Amino acid sequence: MDQQTEWITPAEAERLVAERLGQGALFSGEARETICGWIDDGRVRAVALEVVRWKDAPEPAPAKPVALPGGVQPLGSPVSRRDGKLERSIEHNYEFDYEDWRAVVQASNRGEADLSAFFPLAEVTHRLPGSLNPRARVVYSGIRFNREDVLRCLVVAGAIPESSLRPPAISLSSAERQCETWLTNQFEAGTTLGKSALKADALSEIHGLSGKGFLRAWDKVAPLFGRNKPGAPRKSDPRNQSAS
Repeated sequence: MDQQTEWITPAEAERLVAERLGQGALFSGEARETICGWIDDGRVRAVALEVVRWKDAPEPAPAKPVALPGGVQPLGSPVSRRDGKLERSIEHNYEFDYEDWRAVVQASNRGEADLSAFFPLAEVTHRLPGSLNPRARVVYSGIRFNREDVLRCLVVAGAIPESSLRPPAISLSSAERQCETWLTNQFEAGTTLGKSALKADALSEIHGLSGKGFLRAWDKVAPLFGRNKPGAPRKSDPRNQSAS
């Protein structure tokens, strides 16, 4: 699963859509129908944290026939696949795509799947198509939607402005507080990097942090760990140069 993407449960997506369409959309089922339509159109990406499948096990190789007197071959006893064994497999962080959704919908239309748990429990189960064994099925658990895809669909529907897709700006004070926490963690972990090296790392890791913001955070945190005193760090590092 992409760690940069914000994944939300079907219930969270339902509330998000209902808030934009009006609270009546939650009780009337309009929010659910709207989201299902987006999945039908392939406009909302989804994943399942775990997928478990029970499918027909491979049939054993037939035994070599034994010739009876007179060249007569014995008749085999056919085994019904309905009574056969099932193989179980598990996948994690599975991309729940359009074909999976269509299989769920089609199974629901045949009475072989129940969509009632899809939104409240983020789970759905359906019979495996093409299997003769009635116990063969697939279970999608921990279904998650891409939050940005849901918001984009709301923008296209005219329910929210396009500016809603922009990430919120991080204030300087917020970035500096993050830097103070980051520096504290670095010092408590016993970092041997100097001020210059730590500044370079902080600026690359903390969104919205400025050079002056780092220096203000340094002036607050470094004295608590004795790192504001003149002198080089305990171990040399090629990046440990003056930071001002």
